[in-house]
Amino acid sequence: MSLTYVNMPEKLVTGAAKPTNPKDIVATTKLPLHLIPMITQAYLAIGHFNGLGKYGRDNWRASGVLASIYVSAALRHINSWNEGEELDPDDGVPHLMGAITSLSILIDAQYTGMLNDDRKYRGAGIPAQARGLAEAHVARLAKLHASRRPKHYNIQDIELDAKEDVCRKEKTQGEVTCCDSASGKGPEAYRPVGVLARPGEFRTARG
Repeated sequence: MSLTYVNMPEKLVTGAAKPTNPKDIVATTKLPLHLIPMITQAYLAIGHFNGLGKYGRDNWRASGVLASIYVSAALRHINSWNEGEELDPDDGVPHLMGAITSLSILIDAQYTGMLNDDRKYRGAGIPAQARGLAEAHVARLAKLHASRRPKHYNIQDIELDAKEDVCRKEKTQGEVTCCDSASGKGPEAYRPVGVLARPGEFRTARG
């Protein structure tokens, strides 16, 4: 049996509904929980289950939380993930799972009145100042360097370098070095020294 899919009526998508179906009208004013990706729900569920085992269910609602502790935890997880580490070495769960769970607890604690708010002293004006710095400098610097075409490295280059044999052993003045490929991964003078790229490893030495 084949299934036939019908497009959602425009009025339902925009929040309105036909008056002959009150259920549709009510449904469009509820939280659209179906929009939350299942993998995100899974991350939150497992993250809270991990916390349940460590500290007890809903412990923050009973004892309260210090804002700075959970801000630091979220940032540590995000920074570790951004540096290429997928899993927290302490418990083996993904760093992004730890980050989103920390933020979940912060939000819940704030709404339930259990947040000990120790955010930055007189920091409310700083975000606007930071945005002002970006507006003042980022566009100017982008224009200043517009004629340059440097190679921008990211984590994908690690595996690509290994698979495409970007780093090749060669003898240069008696030293074993690695050079970039002819396809343009950086200028010839900018080359890794003494480090061969392998999947899952970073190229750390530069000459």
